[in-house]
Amino acid sequence: MSNTPPTPRYHEIDALRSIALVLLIVYHIFAAYQPFADKLRFIRYELSLEQWWFVGDALNIWRIPVLFFISGMALHLVLRRRSVGETYLDRMMRLVLPLLVVTFIIGPLSPVLYSLFHDRPWRYQPNPGHLWFVQNLITYTVLALPLICWVKKRPENILIRGLRATLPVSLFLVLAVPLVVETLVFDTKLFAFFPFRPVYGFICYLVGFLLLSTGDKFWSSIRRSCHIALPIAAALYLVRKEFIDIDWLPTGPATTAVESAMWMLAFIGYGSLFLRRPLPIFAYLNSAVFPIYIIHMLAQQSVALLIYPWQLPAGLTFLLHIVLTLGLCLAVYHFIIRPVRWLHPFLGISRAGESQKATRIALAYVIAPLIVFLQLSFTTLAYAKKFRTSSHTVPAPTSSSPTWLTHWVNIDSGRSVFPYTDRTASLVIASRANSEK
Repeated sequence: MSNTPPTPRYHEIDALRSIALVLLIVYHIFAAYQPFADKLRFIRYELSLEQWWFVGDALNIWRIPVLFFISGMALHLVLRRRSVGETYLDRMMRLVLPLLVVTFIIGPLSPVLYSLFHDRPWRYQPNPGHLWFVQNLITYTVLALPLICWVKKRPENILIRGLRATLPVSLFLVLAVPLVVETLVFDTKLFAFFPFRPVYGFICYLVGFLLLSTGDKFWSSIRRSCHIALPIAAALYLVRKEFIDIDWLPTGPATTAVESAMWMLAFIGYGSLFLRRPLPIFAYLNSAVFPIYIIHMLAQQSVALLIYPWQLPAGLTFLLHIVLTLGLCLAVYHFIIRPVRWLHPFLGISRAGESQKATRIALAYVIAPLIVFLQLSFTTLAYAKKFRTSSHTVPAPTSSSPTWLTHWVNIDSGRSVFPYTDRTASLVIASRANSEK
């Protein structure tokens, strides 16, 4: 019998992951009540909630990065009880197939509902849509394999010991400093447009992995440090939105990066304080939340088709939109997805061992490397072009534009160049318009 102690279950990680994904769903619904909703191909309500966008702007700079941070933490938990190969298979089986399902089935259907609402012709456009960040997670996992092997072989290596010895002070520096450096190096003013900032997400992913590798010292540190991180984040937000004026505090992308880091530390710290005990709702959501997130965009658009003709006040319609979208997604998960086990692999539920060997090999060792190769190739070309070019224009998407991995876009403020679909190009324009408000 093995004498290896059981791997501790950090219930706060399950809870925080569920809350972060539900926040993304609510954020997407909220975006449907903003003037830029049409640019995202979200069905827009005619009565706007633009006056409340300052709430969305508070979430905007950390809602995606915190998912990468939590994913890095989750990776370390899997690594504690499995080999490196088993960990890699687990991640790929949970990520690759859902990405393909959304890219070729769910992603193209959402713009179809938008076209139906506006009585316009529609066309099939494969795109990862709201699951774009999953292709980043696949790439991050592959790129992190050397670090994963090192930590697995030498869990008490010099890096982990150094981090542990300097906590909680290093907690603020190890996340904020790299994010500030990335922000300054790539000089982007479209701060929250994270599809165009893969390095930012990779930093969060690695930091989450490394910090959890320090063990219980991380948790005790972040539970204390969140009381400092939250007021710093709130103060920086108020300055950024010009609600208050602090003469000695400069504003700009660098301070926004610090604010982003502080929001993440506060979110995880308070989550650990209040959610470290097992709760039935999060035990259920641990399996349910990712499938719910995968299908939510279709539910969101369908609910819009139902309730918008009622012409209720914007605030009431928004709340009803949230309740009906989440309720529909929960019903589909509970009564269809959960009992029909053959659907599980397509929606990120099944584990590596439950699939056929040929399927595991194809997804983990053929399709996943291909995804990584394409993303790294385009990203490398993008950054190379960014530092070569001095002209920065955004070409408007046209009806004849190819549907995926076909165009290059130069962003005035960030000078990043990435492949994009028609919908992604619209996201660029929407993000710029919002940043200029």
